[in-house]
Amino acid sequence: MKRFFPHLIYIYALIGAVLTLSVGGCKEEADTWDHPKKELDRTLIVYIAGENSLSTFVSEDSIEIVNGLKSLPEHCRVVVYIDDTKSSRLCVGMRDHPLETVKTYNRNVCSTDSTDMEMVLYEIFKRYPAKSYGLVLWSHATGWIFTQGRQSSINPPRRTFGIDNGNRTSSNAGRQMNVTTLSNILSHHPHLNFIFSDACFMQCIEVAYELREVTDWVLGSSAEIPGHGAPYNLIMPAMGEDELQPDKLLKPYYDYYISGLGALEYRGAILSAVKTSELPQLAHATRPLVQRLLANRSQLDCSWVQRYCPLVESEYFTEFYDMADVIRMHVSDEEFQEWWAVMERAVPHRFVSTEWTTSYMSRPMHVYEPEYMSAVSMFVPSAFYDELGWMKDYHQLKWYEAVGMNSTGW
Repeated sequence: MKRFFPHLIYIYALIGAVLTLSVGGCKEEADTWDHPKKELDRTLIVYIAGENSLSTFVSEDSIEIVNGLKSLPEHCRVVVYIDDTKSSRLCVGMRDHPLETVKTYNRNVCSTDSTDMEMVLYEIFKRYPAKSYGLVLWSHATGWIFTQGRQSSINPPRRTFGIDNGNRTSSNAGRQMNVTTLSNILSHHPHLNFIFSDACFMQCIEVAYELREVTDWVLGSSAEIPGHGAPYNLIMPAMGEDELQPDKLLKPYYDYYISGLGALEYRGAILSAVKTSELPQLAHATRPLVQRLLANRSQLDCSWVQRYCPLVESEYFTEFYDMADVIRMHVSDEEFQEWWAVMERAVPHRFVSTEWTTSYMSRPMHVYEPEYMSAVSMFVPSAFYDELGWMKDYHQLKWYEAVGMNSTGW
């Protein structure tokens, strides 16, 4: 009984949270919906695109958010947009106010449609003003990789961010969003203090550079993360501060998985924080190296470069090579140290375990020299991906021109 009792408490909490978040409906009168609430120091937006195979994790993370409210700063509110197999809805909470559903949309909102995302964010920013904002992007993702229309279970998806199947199921056959579209949408709204991606592979230099003008910080993982994702009850205090201290967000997340408190089959984590104001300097330092190494369509031998995805030369995933390791393996020690100093200013917070689990291979992947890793990935062009049309997609990214890759023939 002593071992069973805590589980009963958890089950009761789960039932209560699910009922609160799923059943609530719109609790506010229609004629007052457009009236803005009081401006606070921080509005934290958690954007959950969960109408896909991750839908079973929405309730779990909702409970973590509920538990994290008590440790939020006083002048912070949390607005959670949820789109899962149940409904599309907005939930709001504060330290002294439980998370409750304030609006249930009367249609199935497509979370990865640009017009619908614009609508949801416009409502949040208008109704819940603040002096500073943080945004969590919660869903599936594959970094910068562009989507290729609607996908089927036979034809695995390529997606920058999110999947919305549109039929309230756990299917991953649905609409996705490119990072260029995401950046454009966010440019129409107030500047963000940070964007934290609770999604796989989003911490790549291409995504960070694309988002550099809409946020001060870009945080996330360059590798695969578990479906359980971030431990929100542990990281919400850091996200609620009006000026983010990235290490206070990433360290509890990292420790959670290193200690084995997270999913038992998933140990380890690869996390970093990119300071976007330093990205132009990083692009400037990287430019001559890229132009030299890739001149005349040269192909780099990356056999021994650290990668965060095991599917080498896949039609749906790139290898997500560690950016620092790509540079280190192909330039002199002197050049690397000079470049590394610039990289450390752009990526001042890095948490790299010696291994982490990947579901694609159902076994741990290893990092052999974590002290040299940037924990930010970079795409390395090849003839294989060029034949698949990937380079045409890559040409649309701002990083492509910023580092002079457009002069290499790729």
